Amino acid sequence: MLTQMGTRLSSIPRKIWIIVAGVALVVTLGIVVLAILQPFGGAFTSLNTANPSIMHPDGLVVRLAEGTSELQVRVSTIPREVFIADQAGKQWGVAHQTLQSRLTPLSPIYTVDMRGGHKAIAEMAIPNGSEPLALLTLYRWEPDEERWISVPSTLDLARQVIVFTLQDPSQSIMAFHVQPEPLTAGVVVSEGGGDLGVGYDLVFPEGVSIDSQGEFVGEPLAVTATTVMPLIDNRAGGFMAYPDPAQQTRVIDRLMSIAESRHGLLLDFNIGQGYGDFLAILAEQLHAQDKRLDIIVRGTTFDAAELAGLSAHVDRVWLAPGDDPMLYLPNGQAEEAIKRCVSQVDRSKVGLMTSGLNVEITGETIATISREQALALFGSIEPVAGYLEPDAPLAPGDALPLRLNSRIESMGFDAALGMNYLTYHDANEQLHTVYFGSARGLNNKLSWANTYGLGAVSVYGLAHPQAPAHLPDGLNAFLGGQAAGEPAPLSIVWRVADASGSNLTEQEGDLSLIQYLWQASGDPGEYAISAGVKGEIAEAEVGKLMISIGERATEIPTLTVTPTESLAKATPDPNATPVAQPTATVMSDTMAIGAFELGGQTHHLGNPDKMHFAGMTWVKFQHKWGPGDNPADESGRIGQAHGQGFKVLMSVPGPSYPSSIDYGSYVGYLAGLASQGVDGIEVWNEMNIDREWPASDISGASYVNNMLKPAYEAIKAANPNVLVISGAPAPTGFFGGCGANGCDDWMYLIQMRDAGAGNYMDCMGIHYNEGIIPPSQNSGDPRSEHYTRYYAGMVDTYYGTLGKTLCFTELGYLSPDGYGALPSLFAWAKNVTVAQQAQWLAEAAILSSQSGKVRLMIVFNVDFTVWEPNDPQAGYAMVRPGGSCPACDALHSILP
Repeated sequence: MLTQMGTRLSSIPRKIWIIVAGVALVVTLGIVVLAILQPFGGAFTSLNTANPSIMHPDGLVVRLAEGTSELQVRVSTIPREVFIADQAGKQWGVAHQTLQSRLTPLSPIYTVDMRGGHKAIAEMAIPNGSEPLALLTLYRWEPDEERWISVPSTLDLARQVIVFTLQDPSQSIMAFHVQPEPLTAGVVVSEGGGDLGVGYDLVFPEGVSIDSQGEFVGEPLAVTATTVMPLIDNRAGGFMAYPDPAQQTRVIDRLMSIAESRHGLLLDFNIGQGYGDFLAILAEQLHAQDKRLDIIVRGTTFDAAELAGLSAHVDRVWLAPGDDPMLYLPNGQAEEAIKRCVSQVDRSKVGLMTSGLNVEITGETIATISREQALALFGSIEPVAGYLEPDAPLAPGDALPLRLNSRIESMGFDAALGMNYLTYHDANEQLHTVYFGSARGLNNKLSWANTYGLGAVSVYGLAHPQAPAHLPDGLNAFLGGQAAGEPAPLSIVWRVADASGSNLTEQEGDLSLIQYLWQASGDPGEYAISAGVKGEIAEAEVGKLMISIGERATEIPTLTVTPTESLAKATPDPNATPVAQPTATVMSDTMAIGAFELGGQTHHLGNPDKMHFAGMTWVKFQHKWGPGDNPADESGRIGQAHGQGFKVLMSVPGPSYPSSIDYGSYVGYLAGLASQGVDGIEVWNEMNIDREWPASDISGASYVNNMLKPAYEAIKAANPNVLVISGAPAPTGFFGGCGANGCDDWMYLIQMRDAGAGNYMDCMGIHYNEGIIPPSQNSGDPRSEHYTRYYAGMVDTYYGTLGKTLCFTELGYLSPDGYGALPSLFAWAKNVTVAQQAQWLAEAAILSSQSGKVRLMIVFNVDFTVWEPNDPQAGYAMVRPGGSCPACDALHSILP
């Protein structure tokens, strides 16, 4: 058959063959021309000022870049499913095979071809399934190199698009999720810090710097590690002549010499003109010897586009946001810096470098502080003036109040930062905040590397002579995917030892133990009283005082307390009116004794300086809770107060005249508050009256079982350092026991006691705000002799009934001075002057501090301005109209 076909073809005239060949040639040329003018994927669209953009239906907009007036653009796409199934052709099969396992495709592949210009702006719709957006990244496919390359881009969340620049005649772009990969871990080794290199991937030994003359100083520390890259410190800007060929050659030759026996270099240089070209030359020489070049970029205000250019030459960019722990809070400057960095640099090339050392922040100044320097802030032990005569020993039974002569005003644990802290004001009244490095704090900082899928982390301070205890646990826990435990809270410990060195007494507590009362109950002889500080670090002694007990040469003032008969041991008649039980206390002119702190209630902390001047270390805020409330909404006030050096007490009542309470929701809210770093929580408020509690369920037992107990357990589970204060009942004898709309507070206390309330509180809440006579006066109130009229009557009744330390969450004196006549319901206070208010607040603070029964006194209030017919809160305010504060002066005068 083939022979026959060949015979037939050979019989066709030559002329016919020429015609056929010509037609074939024309068709072929036509196909080629069409391929050139209109490649596969559709026609080009002309963009100009009248038609500046094109939108592809698959979710891509291309528009003219600034400075470009005309451009031809064509967009084609390959569906994600087709690409994943290897049905997009040979080239894309290679692209799929080379795709890293950590990259998950999210969008179609967009191919953008351009003519008449090579720059345009593109906006890709954020694909479905892109959460978390922190790991959303664009890559372009480079067919010649057969690899995917990260594309600089930014997220515009308001418009739900990813914005990037097109600069090549043809680019193929795809959006991916970048799954975090096992991170490379590095550690900076400092002089005297030990050699930890064997445990980590990278080690950066210090030791080499460039001085102000541009000369190299020192040699790298000797370390043992798999990868050693000396850290070259040029932060002082000793060498900045990057474009100078002679200087450039000299510095690069010295750097190559340092790198000769190591695996590369880490440059901590200031960025300046010509730095990119300098890095390109150095990197080329290092890479030729199979060595690495990394750079550090410090701060949070770098030029992201400039950083993208630098990253093209180096193996890794180490972003070091700074040493202030506050930078690393959610939505803080560190997170914003990381976002900008990974928007321009392939995140696998980005490392997070952070410090784990203790820091002290003063205004805009941030400096590391050693453990010894921090402990020195607690001062030394001294007796309170007037209680110890230099030449007269104490007698057995005498009371000796001591204190640490420290300026520290607050200390505690910041749950959001995972760090202990303390605050103080210097002689110029400038606030200092010291944060103590911890494993938990370091772990919190490093967690941003996982959030944004970075390629590496490194820690400064881990191999450092001042490295905080357990700091390596933070890095190791992070690398193991675990959360580090909280540091032990800072505490002050007082001990008394006899001449043989045996400990007789020991008391540990928070900053309230800056003052300590020792009852000299031992035999005559020599005694050593010491104070130490505990925390994540081992206990360290900060002071010691030798005291002699013998016969007194002169009479020394002593503190004596006459206890009342314990109401907790009897079942009183609920219809009887308790008689005020005076407390015999020797008055002093200073707050001098025991575990006692002072604070004030305010709305917006508008007068922190006045509060500090008055000796206040706590601020009370109140939040009217309702189901659905988010405890994170209080983080701003909590952070503001901590930043001003105050501990925070949150009082959390509910809506007025409630018909029911969602106990589970309320308890969950308090647990959330505890996690926000609040220092104290008052569980509800005045729950013995119907204004604050459902009338049908008013009883101390209901409060304890439904609210106080579960709240205490939830708060302590969330943050065991929170001071839990029971709600303070409304002081009243109106109901003659318990009635339809409430209970007398004394009866309510008995019900609480019998329900086991003492097991579910650190402190019993108490209110006293109806006084019209001095707190030291225990009788003679013109209204009645009911115990609620008297400071001592309230203290003794509450303490005697429950046997628990008391916390005044409201203590105030109402004065109409500056406001005019009081509303009729409050006319009982019409004769109280501002001067009396100031004097009585100071007396109450002295009595509370000396009683041994009061842990905390919150003044109601600091600076309220409400003056309404049924609510003259401004009359209780310490800050009076015009801004004066006589009470601040009075309280300041009694500070030890």
